Amino acid sequence: MEKILTKEISGLDQRFHKYLNAVTHLEDYFNLTQIHVLVYLVRHIEEDVCQKDLEIEMGLKKATITGLIDVLNEKGFVYRVQAEDDRRKNYIKLTQKAMNYKDEIYARLQELNGIVKKEISSEELGTFFRTIEKINRNMDDAIQLNEKG
Repeated sequence: MEKILTKEISGLDQRFHKYLNAVTHLEDYFNLTQIHVLVYLVRHIEEDVCQKDLEIEMGLKKATITGLIDVLNEKGFVYRVQAEDDRRKNYIKLTQKAMNYKDEIYARLQELNGIVKKEISSEELGTFFRTIEKINRNMDDAIQLNEKG
């Protein structure tokens, strides 16, 4: 029986979630996208990061990023600060709670990347990343086509 690509991708995403929630000591549930947002904010801690920066980095729409920030805010990991020069712009900042967990979050993401790459050659990884790029382009093309008409 032929495997269904979208089902395999979905199953992999669910495994990432299960693993991260099994190994972290965080009291809150995090999905992989939320963790990537937190890691991005940690890596750019000295900078003013706005929602648009996250949209570009994550390749997600404004509404999706707004929802991610709202959830992380409700969990007490981020807060918004209004820019002094532009009242329409908010900077996203990490709370002290997030700072307390930043090392663990980053370590778990690094650990997960190590697990995922286990027994996969650099050649196989190269093929995988080229394939993912093609899948992303295909999806972007399909999205643009459907948004136009």
